[in-house]
Amino acid sequence: MPTTLKREKLVSFANDHREEFESLLRRFVETPTVSVDPNHLGDIKKGVELTVETLERFGGKVQVYSAAKGNPVVHGVFGSDSGRPTVTVYNHIDVQPASKQTEPWRTEPFVFTKEGDTYYGRGTTDDKGPALSALFGARAAIEAGVPINIRFLWEFEEEIGSPNFETIISKAVKDLRTDSVVVSDTVWVSRNRPASSAGLRGLLGFVLTLETGEVDTHSGETGGASRNPIAELMQLVCQLYDARTGKIKSRASTTT
Repeated sequence: MPTTLKREKLVSFANDHREEFESLLRRFVETPTVSVDPNHLGDIKKGVELTVETLERFGGKVQVYSAAKGNPVVHGVFGSDSGRPTVTVYNHIDVQPASKQTEPWRTEPFVFTKEGDTYYGRGTTDDKGPALSALFGARAAIEAGVPINIRFLWEFEEEIGSPNFETIISKAVKDLRTDSVVVSDTVWVSRNRPASSAGLRGLLGFVLTLETGEVDTHSGETGGASRNPIAELMQLVCQLYDARTGKIKSRASTTT
């Protein structure tokens, strides 16, 4: 019979390692890996170093993959037995910007704060907390002798649309080969009701550029006759996308 982990054993493991988990989560949260802001490139580098250090300390074989530009992807391997199934857990370690001065934060967003059994800080939920939870879960499975190879793929550009992710994993496809992938970046319905997502939305980014004149014009002179570029772009977007239903229109009008 294959080794399994019962709920009681997992709860016991979590209680025994809570202090270690919180200490590590604090280090991750207080490293502001804001991928959209070039001023945080140094923090991204620190986040990558912290990720490598953590995965290696947990016993993983770690490799950092990079593209010609952008932030890297870190891959941690726990077990490589060809006779066992391999599952890869995906998370992202970059986060969105946050400010107590401009947003309704009661606590400093890049200071880990614990109130009862609730954690506050940018990344505690999306997605550093889930990443570390999965890592501790992998440790519990490995220590219990569950016959499985576990790998972690931690990205640092998810919050800006993963512009280099496809390039990186395509070049490293042999090293990243796996039997299944778990995306550990979803939500629970409630504290007592975990959720298992069956699908994810994609993301398609594009830039619309509209030129309506070769020189600037004064609104007081031509405001009635000249067509407003902002209104033109709004009309075009509405021809592509139904703002009320959220559906992409199958065919855009060519009316100008």
